[in-house]
Amino acid sequence: MKYMVEWSISDKTKNALFLLFGAIVYLTAITALLVFLSKMASNIDINIVFIFSVLILFGVYLMIWGYGFKLKLPSTEIEYYPVEKVMKKPATITDDKTGLDAERLMNREKTDFINVVDKNGVLKGIFTRADAHRARTKGKINESIKKLMTKRRNVVYAAHEENLKDILEKIGKTKHSRLPVLDENNRVLGIVDAVDIGEVLSEQYRE
Repeated sequence: MKYMVEWSISDKTKNALFLLFGAIVYLTAITALLVFLSKMASNIDINIVFIFSVLILFGVYLMIWGYGFKLKLPSTEIEYYPVEKVMKKPATITDDKTGLDAERLMNREKTDFINVVDKNGVLKGIFTRADAHRARTKGKINESIKKLMTKRRNVVYAAHEENLKDILEKIGKTKHSRLPVLDENNRVLGIVDAVDIGEVLSEQYRE
């Protein structure tokens, strides 16, 4: 019976081998240069030239390592991570429905956050499980959702061109764990959740 062994090399290993090969080529070239200088110019201190060359190589490697390390930090990567990559499909209800309709939708969609929109998909407000509980306690669950929702002027939302750093700042300041994502016309595109952002950051750390 024959077995096939597959060899896989990670990106980090490939980069390390590439840098090692580069160092060997560089040192070989420096050695050849030093041999040439020793024959052509006797007044040049070969040791100083060699040490200077090695220091240059060391400095270049430090810059490469530092740059690679910086790119791996979530604090820098999230500046370029668009919110559209982590947002989920939103649960929406039109503003002509009642609080009871919204509560049933939340039960059906297994969510506790609904975007209230007009017929064009423009955000008018949000309705949460807490709002439904409050309305039911006061006997107002059958009233228009317009009267029960949090209106858009009081809603913290994310613009579709924002990145995760912007979103995290908003979540940190407002303590809202979910934000609707809107386009330039205030239409709902999705919803971004602090839990989903946490998963993205944890993946970056694992890498």
